[in-house]
Amino acid sequence: MSQRPNAEVVERIEDIQGDDDLRCGYKRMGAQLELQGYQINPKKVYRLMKQGGLLLKRFRSERGPYVTHRCARPDKPLTLLEMDIKMFWVEEYRRYAYVLTIIDTFTRVGLHWSVGYSMKWTAVRSAWEAVIEDHLQPADMLAKGFDIEVRSDNGPQFLATRLREFFAENHLCQVYTHPYTPQENGHVESFHAIIGLALRHDTFWTLEQLEIRLTIFYEKYNNSRVHSAVAMLPPSLFWDIWKEGKVTARKNKRGKLIFKLTVPRYLINSPLKLEAGLRSKGHKKEKQLPQSAPQANAGKQQNPTPAVC
Repeated sequence: MSQRPNAEVVERIEDIQGDDDLRCGYKRMGAQLELQGYQINPKKVYRLMKQGGLLLKRFRSERGPYVTHRCARPDKPLTLLEMDIKMFWVEEYRRYAYVLTIIDTFTRVGLHWSVGYSMKWTAVRSAWEAVIEDHLQPADMLAKGFDIEVRSDNGPQFLATRLREFFAENHLCQVYTHPYTPQENGHVESFHAIIGLALRHDTFWTLEQLEIRLTIFYEKYNNSRVHSAVAMLPPSLFWDIWKEGKVTARKNKRGKLIFKLTVPRYLINSPLKLEAGLRSKGHKKEKQLPQSAPQANAGKQQNPTPAVC
């Protein structure tokens, strides 16, 4: 295994911390580095981040008793889906734009999103038509006999009679959260906290600018951002690993599923590893001096080995 200098590791950490969509604490940073091909101890990640002033400030909030009932507890993908709406200010018409997000609570994957200056029941129906076509039908959920629950709050667009009829026609069980109980729709509420934090420094002058920024965020959230609830993997990668049977699950005392990988992260074929490899090659080419003669070993392929830090 090849030894990598600390300066290179710190440079990778700085790249991640410089991206509002990927910024994280030292635990998720360790998982992020492992997915890029590094084999590194969490304590060393913490030390390097502390020395470089890269640790995040801890946000502490007062919490009441934990909810013991009515919380989502799915045991497989696509069986419990949550949707909600978040608002972002747009300067163009000095008004809020509405962003609808639909997530799978088991994998945390953002299945679909849409944005507009209004979010009526027809827009919600169009979003669910896309989810059915892109996810539920390919998974053949109806033929397998799985019950699919759809959770939402009591917004007027979700209470529309014709939308409820649409869900019934497509064998989707729509349920509503009780008033003043956001924990019953906690996964998408948590997602909104993440997106709000990532976009807090952005100013959107037009709806098109907001849509472009959201496209970037959702792509990174699904495919690049490590999520602590799904074995410290990006949601889409976790879904793929789950299908391959490389994840085990157990329930804690509160009934929450705790996932554990059966293979080390640095051995997972992740798109993040490919991206890190390309960046590393480009970095080496910039430092490499021109050579007068070809190397003797040019053209020979070597087996890739994880970097040990």
